[in-house]
Amino acid sequence: MALDVRRFSAGQEVGSWEIDEAGAKDWLLAHMRHFAAHPSGEYSLSFPGIDTVSDVAFSVENMLSSDDSVVIGVEYSGKWEINQIYSSSFGNFMDSTHAAWPTNFAWKHVYREVPSKDSLRTETYWHDSAANRVWIHVQGGITMTLEPE
Repeated sequence: MALDVRRFSAGQEVGSWEIDEAGAKDWLLAHMRHFAAHPSGEYSLSFPGIDTVSDVAFSVENMLSSDDSVVIGVEYSGKWEINQIYSSSFGNFMDSTHAAWPTNFAWKHVYREVPSKDSLRTETYWHDSAANRVWIHVQGGITMTLEPE
């Protein structure tokens, strides 16, 4: 899976890069792609070579303060319904039962949908079905499930 990343500032693209697909699909880390984001940035993520994106999960790390936030537009097919967007510090956030957990846990924050990109605020998302993109205002400072000693 390749990853195309574009950074925007004040609505203008200010940078872009592509992270190539892994050479061997059965390689242990073949699914992992990384990039660093600046808190004041706005990023657009696309997955070249994938026709219809219908399930996305990613890890955002080092956003330890509630003052840390970033806006990320993730490629996602407009024909698929979004069941839930949430942030979590639960170690296995891809566990199939995690989405059904109550939203009142300190380590799971369910985001609410807003009517436009201009309406994005803390822990909200907008599904731009026409452009096949979901814009998410990711907020840091979520309670860790396991506190370091």
